[in-house]
Amino acid sequence: MILAVTAVVASVLAAVAVPSIAASPPPPGPFGGFTIDGAIPDAGAGVYTDPDGGASELGPKNGSPTKVGVVHKATPAMLDFTNPNSQTDLKTVWMNTGKDAGGDTWLYFAWERDSNTGSGQIMFEFDKKPAPAACDYTGVSQTSPATPGATALINSCNPWANRAAGDFVIVWDISGGSTTIIKRTFSGVAPNLTLDAGVTLAAADAKAAFSGDLFKGEAAVNLTSTVFPPVKTSCFTVANVIPGTVTGNSDTADYKDVVLNGFADQYISDCGSVKVTKATDPIGQSGSFPVTLSRSGGGAIDFVPHQPTTQTLVNDKGEKTFPDLLAANDYQLAENVPAGWDLVSVVCDGTDVTGGTFSVVAGEEVDCVVNNLKRAPALSLVKTATPKTYSKVGDVIGYSYAVKNTGNVAFAGPVTVVDDKTTATCPAGGLAVGATKTCTASYTIT
Repeated sequence: MILAVTAVVASVLAAVAVPSIAASPPPPGPFGGFTIDGAIPDAGAGVYTDPDGGASELGPKNGSPTKVGVVHKATPAMLDFTNPNSQTDLKTVWMNTGKDAGGDTWLYFAWERDSNTGSGQIMFEFDKKPAPAACDYTGVSQTSPATPGATALINSCNPWANRAAGDFVIVWDISGGSTTIIKRTFSGVAPNLTLDAGVTLAAADAKAAFSGDLFKGEAAVNLTSTVFPPVKTSCFTVANVIPGTVTGNSDTADYKDVVLNGFADQYISDCGSVKVTKATDPIGQSGSFPVTLSRSGGGAIDFVPHQPTTQTLVNDKGEKTFPDLLAANDYQLAENVPAGWDLVSVVCDGTDVTGGTFSVVAGEEVDCVVNNLKRAPALSLVKTATPKTYSKVGDVIGYSYAVKNTGNVAFAGPVTVVDDKTTATCPAGGLAVGATKTCTASYTIT
């Protein structure tokens, strides 16, 4: 007896988790929603630790090539193991961005040092270009003795090498309990750059405070009013942050300590960004998944202008970023679904936006996850005879055929059972995942 089952495959949804990020912005409010009161850090700030205490840690060698104003010109090996004194040895830094009620973007930064006495200058540098590819700190021990990874950094990395005009530093002289914040900006044509004398930020644009024990400090700076161009013809996006301490607010000052970290969860910009991550079910699957970002109203997504633009996610957990986007509330993300897959959902910042739109806000990154289910259609068939035996010609045997959808996609139907001894009748319609339909037939013994 020969049996066959046929059906048409349709979509089914599956739940896939959405990844989170280290830093989360506060609700809009004064000073970007940050409370600058010495209770450090503010909730939601990204946390980044640095070797401290008696540890010898990676930093720039002291010497004329590594002064603040010219360190970007220094040729590797310009890093080495150093041991900052306690008042300039950073232990932890925190960063975040937020909005005030008017929509201005504010930067929050905070620090912790080993000592609560002694002079020093906190200096955070913000560069628009990323650090060189050789400066990949991921998984590298930055304390002595040198590991192979640290040796590679020493021999090939200058974290400041891509410094350019328009990059800036925030300087905080913490001597004597000062809470004055100064912004200094680079001008010229790289590598021949000049660091200006600096501007003391007004109380409306910056606020700073120390912790009660003086080991920590925190500040918020209005980037919209002090850094971002008032008339935009391009995006001002920071791709490299280098926190540190220096001997003074001077071009010829020496670095005492620096925090070498990719700060991957920080997004500092007057434009928006969309990061897209692939999630496959089952997990760990391979494939190429083109995704297209556009605006439903037909507007440009950036200053180039692109309208729309496509990137390809490769394999489960593959990521792509659409950077430097214009703020708008009509963005949409679509996928050219490859054969053998179903699009389950597009989830952006925790909201299902499949087939719909979402907003991109200046100074914020939208995290989207495109969830796909790999089609695995399958059916099982159980045939039952009643009665199970016969005794003479003319006896009638009834048959039931239990057809179950054991795959991960729905069958649209019709479900058909082909039996070479009889004709089976099946209920109309298809089969949801896990559902069963029972077909019937009879056969007269001859």
